Amino acid sequence: MSSLWWIFASLVYALCVMTLGWQCRQAQKPFVHGFIWIVFLFVFQSIALLLKGLEIEACPVRGEANVLFYFSWGLTLFYIILGRPYRASALGLFTLPGVCLLTIASLGLTFTSTETPYVDNLLLTIHVAIAMLGYAALILSGVLGLIFLAENKKLKKHLLPSKENGLPPIRILHKSMKRLMLVSFILIIISEIFGVVAHLDVPTIKLWIVGILNGAFAVIWFWQIVWGLSGKKWAISSVILALFSLSIFLVNK
Repeated sequence: MSSLWWIFASLVYALCVMTLGWQCRQAQKPFVHGFIWIVFLFVFQSIALLLKGLEIEACPVRGEANVLFYFSWGLTLFYIILGRPYRASALGLFTLPGVCLLTIASLGLTFTSTETPYVDNLLLTIHVAIAMLGYAALILSGVLGLIFLAENKKLKKHLLPSKENGLPPIRILHKSMKRLMLVSFILIIISEIFGVVAHLDVPTIKLWIVGILNGAFAVIWFWQIVWGLSGKKWAISSVILALFSLSIFLVNK
């Protein structure tokens, strides 16, 4: 089977799991074995990337369509890292829409874009691969921020979050946001180092976007160390940075 078949299969599977999960949530029923189902999605995505690599005889993180699918793989990976240890199985319901959108965009580019030759540049490949993982961590941090704000609002109204929703305690959400943002910052910095070493010709607007992100990261962590940041401020910062980071994907080469 070709990688395209596995990509399409992962999309259909993700849509089915997402639909079932949200139906359970609407009925206030636990999302039974949701974590395991998403692990299977990760397996589908990994097989698709492996086959794509065999088809092009190179690392599959090349070309816009492949990069978008790799990005969706990164989102699933960070969910798996967080889901079970941090008791955040229901976080998958908030991750799956992003995975589906990225996969649809990847398939759309596959069928509509003219295929261009892949550049044989190892440093470029490493730069893109690490950067996408960094942005995936930042996007998931933003998702956690939205959940934190929603749960915090319930607590302020003296409405205790239901244990059936599968979400972790608000304290765990706060800790997870901070760790994901730190991981994102480190990965993006490492990817930039590889980009500099590879002497990449990067558009000025992308340099500005990355510079603003790095500056924001530095200010947030400096503020945290010196004065401390409340959970709500962390959540708002995570959401804003996650949304802002998406602008880098709107910039043409």
